[in-house]
Amino acid sequence: FVISATSGAGKTTLSNHLLKVFPNLVWSVSATTRPQRKGEIDGKDYYFLTPQEFEKRIAQNAFLEYATVYGGSSAKSYGTLRKPVEMAISSGKSLVCEIDIQGFYLIKKNYTGKVVSIFIKAPSLEITKERLLKRGTNTLQEINERLETAKEELKHQNDYDYVIVNDNLEIAKKEIEEIFRKNL
Repeated sequence: FVISATSGAGKTTLSNHLLKVFPNLVWSVSATTRPQRKGEIDGKDYYFLTPQEFEKRIAQNAFLEYATVYGGSSAKSYGTLRKPVEMAISSGKSLVCEIDIQGFYLIKKNYTGKVVSIFIKAPSLEITKERLLKRGTNTLQEINERLETAKEELKHQNDYDYVIVNDNLEIAKKEIEEIFRKNL
């Protein structure tokens, strides 16, 4: 399962909910060069890598997909490591990958197994901005960059199998559960 979303749409909240509801799901821990946030655990939330470590893994073909997002001063790299994905699938588990649109297209192009894709969005860009401000983890410049990125990402939502508008978290949880029940 590939889950993509605009910033502040609630993809992590919904993914965590799915992991509680469906015990046969495995979380695909992404690698990133972004700084670790308070409360995040290396190896559980993300594999936090230096830009040099990330480049080394690219050279070793260790990623199924990777990309650099939010250009300019806040550019960060994200990627899905190949080995944990292959191990989960070979053990008969279903995998949940939270990845951006660039990564989704790479997975869709390069992965030969079944992929179910879900795009999650906030009801509006104004609500996205409110959520990002409330989160308090980004500068105003970073929030504006994320909003510009969101405008571009929304243009690709119809390439996904499913689109969820996260206006009400409880309704969004029920919608995503139904998608998973249909496709497990």
